[in-house]
Amino acid sequence: MPRDSDLPDPPLSRGKPAPAVCMPCMARICIYPAGLTRPSIKRSAQVLAMNVPPLTTRRLLPSDLEMICTHRQAMFLEAGGDPAQLRLMSEHFRPWLEPRLRDGRYFGFALMDAHQAVAAIGLMSLDWPPHPSHPTQGERGYVLNVFIEPAYRRRGLATALMQLAQAEFTQRGISFAVLHATEAGRPVYEGLGWRPTAEMAKAF
Repeated sequence: MPRDSDLPDPPLSRGKPAPAVCMPCMARICIYPAGLTRPSIKRSAQVLAMNVPPLTTRRLLPSDLEMICTHRQAMFLEAGGDPAQLRLMSEHFRPWLEPRLRDGRYFGFALMDAHQAVAAIGLMSLDWPPHPSHPTQGERGYVLNVFIEPAYRRRGLATALMQLAQAEFTQRGISFAVLHATEAGRPVYEGLGWRPTAEMAKAF
């Protein structure tokens, strides 16, 4: 399997009549002018066309380490996390992430407005025993660290990121994925077909 950095960056374009996600290019997000949206793109295409300048999509790079750490801490802080605990988490998350970002175990996408990453999503392939949800596969996808800069919210970027994630997992042969949703993100995920599971947790 090629390293993630060897794969092409999927473009985020405007005004071109093509599928929201097409194979084999895997993650071409096409934004339509207002009034010309397709059902598969829903509201996000129309909103993007009206309210934001062209954004470009690129794969995450090792140099995105600090951006991902900042996004992760901000995400949990907005969800009501304790600032002191989150600072401690970030101190340990950074050295955990660095080698995984470098060797491709942690991969994903950033949406760029010029040189600024205004939104990003992290993805992983987890070693997992075959399960009724994926009976022939010994892995499942994991979505994490979905974050949109506040000034760019309510413009369909979370939907675009999730479409990229699904296409990426499909290209890698992964047919089932999980995520942990914040209350703010839950309606977006449910609208894209994600459903709650029976997972429980306990801290020791």
